[in-house]
Amino acid sequence: MKQKLRLGDSYALFRKHKRKSVKKLCVQTHAQAFALPGRGRAIGILALLLLISVSSNAHGYQFQDAPADTLSTEITPLQIGDTIPESLWHLPLHVVNHPEGKETITLSDYKDKLIILDFWGTFCSTCISAMPEVHHVQQQFADSMIVLPVSWSKPEATEQALKNHKTLKPLGLPSIVEAEPLIEAFPHNVVPHYAWIDPQGRVVATTAGNDVTAGNVAKVLRNEQPDYALKTYIDPDEPLVSGIDKFPKSASLRKLSTLVHGYIPSLPSGSRLRKRGNTVVGRSSFNVTIGALYYGIAEKILGSRFSDQQVVIAADTAKYPEIAIVNRGRVVSDPAKLCSYEFATAIENADSLYHRMLIDLNTCSGFHGIIEMRKVICYVLKSMTPDAPLKPVGAVGEERPVLQNQSFGLLAHILEKEPSLNGRIVLDETGIDTPATIWLKQGGSLQDLKHALEAHGLFLEVAERELEFMILTKA
Repeated sequence: MKQKLRLGDSYALFRKHKRKSVKKLCVQTHAQAFALPGRGRAIGILALLLLISVSSNAHGYQFQDAPADTLSTEITPLQIGDTIPESLWHLPLHVVNHPEGKETITLSDYKDKLIILDFWGTFCSTCISAMPEVHHVQQQFADSMIVLPVSWSKPEATEQALKNHKTLKPLGLPSIVEAEPLIEAFPHNVVPHYAWIDPQGRVVATTAGNDVTAGNVAKVLRNEQPDYALKTYIDPDEPLVSGIDKFPKSASLRKLSTLVHGYIPSLPSGSRLRKRGNTVVGRSSFNVTIGALYYGIAEKILGSRFSDQQVVIAADTAKYPEIAIVNRGRVVSDPAKLCSYEFATAIENADSLYHRMLIDLNTCSGFHGIIEMRKVICYVLKSMTPDAPLKPVGAVGEERPVLQNQSFGLLAHILEKEPSLNGRIVLDETGIDTPATIWLKQGGSLQDLKHALEAHGLFLEVAERELEFMILTKA
């Protein structure tokens, strides 16, 4: 499935990697970093605010169980600075679209060269769009480096894309397929992902695509320090701060709060729930804006009637673009404005999770959100015959189905986007709770909209209501 990406240029992968070694959180910024034996080193640390309080209790805290591992358990994940083991050098790797018609290759075929493994998928438009530039870099160093695409997609889909995609076809690229051993050796959450193996056989970096440059390649070949941002594996199913899952059973987590400022290329953009059993006790959000965090909290606190207009920004969004509620607060051009946030509470406080998150975020975000009641003029959606079912109608003129056997509650949100309603909140007071099919001419006049609703036995009226709002200001 294709999707449009925003800042970060990566697709999240939801495949679990089994790690044999003890996992540690390692966050590295765009400051210079170079390989050391066994571990990578980063100069420049993201701002980290951590508040953990622990009290003795008979209940141990656990995060949501991760999906069962399906990958090979014989491959040890490699760290930056590690040397490629002989077993991996000589492991037969299936390949498609090879210029010489080969069906398998090995990494040892390219020993004494800089090898860059380009992990990609046919579903990832960003991966594909980066390949011509990466291929151009390879051509500049044809005698001393090789880029080997490694596909997450099925062999048939991979080969078809390489031969037929308008961007890939002119490149004539081969690709490794059925690549579980390499995925296990170089674990990652997002693609594109690039693993660098220097001519001496050491893993010197794992990076994003914009770091595969001629300048960085030349520096690696000269054994100099490149200017790239290392991506080290971070398991999003685990706490952002390691060690919490090592607490004894006699101790329980009472509160966890972690805020990291800056883009973390190792993590996908989005959020995950933290559970204890079936109870949601926390939430983690990665590479989002502060505005998105407050928006998500407001959505949970204000409930099913929540409207985008119920988040009021009382601060200068030109000065603080990270709080602008555009596309639910997730659009920002500066990676420094992104953040990752994790909050968890004790299970007995789960019912007030999002209120507690709001209080906590106010203490560390630099902004302040409050929930308050306000009177507002809005549109109210009502039924002409409350006890009767909706009138079934078909298309009339330019009308099209805006709901197709979907939850009727979605209609109010759809109507709020109609220009003729001038951005007013729409409240659903029909009492209808069954799936429905609704035909409307979108983008038309208010009169057109009212006529289409009346055909379904619905109408809009202007009324004053008192609603809860999230008010967001600069602290």
